[in-house]
Amino acid sequence: MDSKTLFGLSKAFEKLAKKEQAREGLSAGEHNVDATVTVKINGSISVGEDFPAKPTSSIPWKTAMALFVRYSGATGETAMNALVRAMSEAIQADEEAEKLILKSVDLEKAVKLVEKKLEDLPKKNKPGVVRTDLEIEEV
Repeated sequence: MDSKTLFGLSKAFEKLAKKEQAREGLSAGEHNVDATVTVKINGSISVGEDFPAKPTSSIPWKTAMALFVRYSGATGETAMNALVRAMSEAIQADEEAEKLILKSVDLEKAVKLVEKKLEDLPKKNKPGVVRTDLEIEEV
């Protein structure tokens, strides 16, 4: 099976599984699968060029936090406690609460500083955007 067919099948099945809410139909536990399925896939796949991007989603966070504590020197534990508190509050805040926090604490300046400093991270090549227009039918 060639790459485009395999990739197309994975995307088409992923979309179908989401549409049919396949995960919701599975209870906790082990499920055996033994099926033969014949399908026809038809459509197109568009792959964009790779591009440099900030690697914010691929940062090894535990290592980054350990280095942060190390570089914080004597205040490392205090800095880490503050960071964990901030991350906990951010996780617990819903969208509305986040807006209120940003307004009331005037975090706009801090957010701008973070965004500016993230620009200093070394860029990594990110794979181009993939768009699919595929139909899959069981035959």
